[in-house]
Amino acid sequence: NVVPVGYAVPSDFPFGMGIKKDDPNLMNGLEDVFHAMYQDGSLLEEMKKWGFTEAQQLEPLTKTE
Repeated sequence: NVVPVGYAVPSDFPFGMGIKKDDPNLMNGLEDVFHAMYQDGSLLEEMKKWGFTEAQQLEPLTKTE
């Protein structure tokens, strides 16, 4: 069973977002937005605006259960 767990950005430095464990609505909302933007290509366009290269685009992460 493959389960989505987030997105990774190839980078020379590690970074991420912290979300309270007791706020699943925020986490689910962010996941939904990132997924929709990834699917329609708008995520890559926004990342380009902020100086990310195509080689640094977000890629979905999954884990196998």
